[in-house]
Amino acid sequence: MPDLQPLATTQDVEGIWQGLTSQQEARSVGLLDYASAMLRQALPSIDEWLASGQVSEVLVRSTVANAVRRVLANPDGKAQESIDDYSWTRAANAASGEILYTSEDLAALRPVGQAGVRGAFTIRPGIAR
Repeated sequence: MPDLQPLATTQDVEGIWQGLTSQQEARSVGLLDYASAMLRQALPSIDEWLASGQVSEVLVRSTVANAVRRVLANPDGKAQESIDDYSWTRAANAASGEILYTSEDLAALRPVGQAGVRGAFTIRPGIAR
């Protein structure tokens, strides 16, 4: 498989969050590559869906940028911090600085009618049980 471009840019991260420091910008380049690879692993057809217009490019870019923003915004992976008798707790999913996509993120990126996107039930007219 050829090298694929990241699905978002540092400008996309800045657009949904804040201006990046030079350190954050440098780190975000690698994180964007990783986040894009993770999304392509989770949704192997994402590039086809983008090319055919089945999925919004803006939605894909913002989803990848948000995954990177979550890591940059909480580099220590803290979930809780106290001041008196100082203590803090690492968030289990951010403790290692991992890029993570929620099931909602992935569901929002699937074209309508794709496997994995289901409602509460399906009505099938004319089919007797």
